[in-house]
Amino acid sequence: MQSMHSNLLSSEEVQAKGHFQVVPYGALRLLEAPVPWFHNDDVTNVCQGKPSIQLLLVTTVSSFSHHLFAPCTHSFTIDVLSMAMAVANIAAQRIKREIREIMKDDEVERCGVKVQVNEQNWLDLKGEINGPPDTPYAGGHFNLEILIPETYPFSPPKIKFLTKIWHPNISSVTGAVCVDILKDQWAAAMTLRTVLLSLQSLMAAPEPDDPQDAIVATQFKDYHDDFLVTAQHWTGIYAGGPNINEEFETMVKTIERMGIDEKIARARLSQANWDYNRAVSLCFN
Repeated sequence: MQSMHSNLLSSEEVQAKGHFQVVPYGALRLLEAPVPWFHNDDVTNVCQGKPSIQLLLVTTVSSFSHHLFAPCTHSFTIDVLSMAMAVANIAAQRIKREIREIMKDDEVERCGVKVQVNEQNWLDLKGEINGPPDTPYAGGHFNLEILIPETYPFSPPKIKFLTKIWHPNISSVTGAVCVDILKDQWAAAMTLRTVLLSLQSLMAAPEPDDPQDAIVATQFKDYHDDFLVTAQHWTGIYAGGPNINEEFETMVKTIERMGIDEKIARARLSQANWDYNRAVSLCFN
């Protein structure tokens, strides 16, 4: 049986050859395992006639056992633009397939989750989630911005709510979302379908101990009844829900006549648990 060490290069050969390994775009880093070797001429021929740049790759090469070779430095030409385009194309093809699956998925349709595609840019999408039943968001339709990174599916999509919502895990100001699967719990096997259904589930079961909006989270935990009526009112105002509290809107308009923007007035009243005097103080202090 041939020893695996017989395939290793000598230190002189390491110095005489350069090598590279294709890694996800933006993730070029020091490698510590033997990888295929390419002569400078081989790489230059591949990139000939294409936009390219000179990169200097410093690589530490180690053997499978106790053999340790000295670091080697090798300058070669690599077509970064073509690599970036290839990776972006992988992301676009993957998301196209996922969207086709979403459109055929009975569960997604039943839950009221939709995706709107942009034929000019498949990485720039819009989504819509219906508010879950038996929640303050019921009857509302919440629009989303969905940006697919070029490194997808190795990086999660970037999603924010375009429709204003009163929820502990969604910013009432920016629409930014705090959910594990869009951060450190993301895995390449996950899909856009998984994300959208998870967001809808999050709407039904907030996690106030891991908030995106601390003010809403505090209200959720300490003044839950106020949270429920506020979330329901925001759903009626911003998401087309069936319930709008006219008494709340009267206070909004009164503060608006003081020169305060309508949305700011509503946010301050919501923050103050609809205490008019406290809300006015928040507006002017």
